[in-house]
Amino acid sequence: MRPVILDVSSRDDITRVIDGIGSDVGSSGLQGLVNNAGVGVGGPFEYLTEEEWRWVFDVNFFGVVALSLAALPMLRAGRPDRAHRLDRGSARESRSRPVLRIEVRARALAESQRQEFARSGSPIKVSLVEPGEVATAIWDKAEESVDDMERKLDAVGTERYQWLIDQSRGFVDEGRAKGVPPSKVADSVEHALTADRPKARYLVGPDAMVAGHVVTRLPDRLRDACNGFGSKRWETRGRKVRDA
Repeated sequence: MRPVILDVSSRDDITRVIDGIGSDVGSSGLQGLVNNAGVGVGGPFEYLTEEEWRWVFDVNFFGVVALSLAALPMLRAGRPDRAHRLDRGSARESRSRPVLRIEVRARALAESQRQEFARSGSPIKVSLVEPGEVATAIWDKAEESVDDMERKLDAVGTERYQWLIDQSRGFVDEGRAKGVPPSKVADSVEHALTADRPKARYLVGPDAMVAGHVVTRLPDRLRDACNGFGSKRWETRGRKVRDA
């Protein structure tokens, strides 16, 4: 294992790391690539700047595009039956709710490339891992993000969006309490990288299963009603956290 510093929004970083790996592996190529980096910014739509939206897209989407393109020649040179590209998405991508956090990921890109590689005879297999709530330090960061969001609002914004602040706190509190162990995600990543026939999608955690297998198949009005119920449940939980 050799750790390196890689900012996926920096093309210079990508070039440096890919060139270094290429020098190490030579003609044996690269056996797998996991696109795991991701950032999120939260808040009401009208209080988020265009720069914040662009930063999230630059890391979560264009970072995947740039790194995958740079690694593609080495992935093709890897063993034909073992070259994998794995993207980590989020189960929340399948559900649209008020803007808790901008968390754009390359889900559609992964799905289209999986089909494109298969039709063109490429040996590269593409899988998508979509975790739900996972018990990691991300909830501490998310709590700080909610605090920043609340400080950003003026008096009018607080009156208009206090429900969203409470909803966000409830979401964070539930995620911290009910998140699955990180090992569950690691197991899915390991399977996707080593299986002869990896799954197209790995939904990790009960909430991810519900979102991926149930909610996405509902009619729009019913899906909106379910999302609204979940949002209000988080809001109620968040008010209790605030009062405590």
